[in-house]
Amino acid sequence: DEWHGRGALPSPLGRVLDLACGSGEASEALLAWVSSRSLPLLELEAADPYTHEAYERRMSRRAQRWSFEDIAGGALDGKAIYDLVLCSFCLHLLNKSWLKLTLSALARVGRAMLVATPHKRPIIEPSTGWGQVGEVVHARVRVRLYISHTTAE
Repeated sequence: DEWHGRGALPSPLGRVLDLACGSGEASEALLAWVSSRSLPLLELEAADPYTHEAYERRMSRRAQRWSFEDIAGGALDGKAIYDLVLCSFCLHLLNKSWLKLTLSALARVGRAMLVATPHKRPIIEPSTGWGQVGEVVHARVRVRLYISHTTAE
């Protein structure tokens, strides 16, 4: 709420990508959040090469099969810009050799990125195209908001 009230989150959230979506926990939380505030959300897209079927069953929505490597390789190039990319409990698992490439690719197609992690990792450097604008720590979970400095409009 603090980030939304300060205008740090894009408003409205026209397009959102839940990357490494698992079975949909982050998507479900986002949908509940926007609904409780009567905010518009025009499109929610999800991707996970391993748990897409669990997401589809739970959320009754299609999930793409994109991996971090697919994203780094350009799977999102040419797609419409996402207002928000959700990365919930996934980026700290990403092999360091893919981290910068994946984050740089996401910075080109996303305006903002919300990262939830149980660690201080990953450290997201400005050289990836993202600048951190806030962090909330609750019950040992860190949620950070980043704004892209390289989104192609």
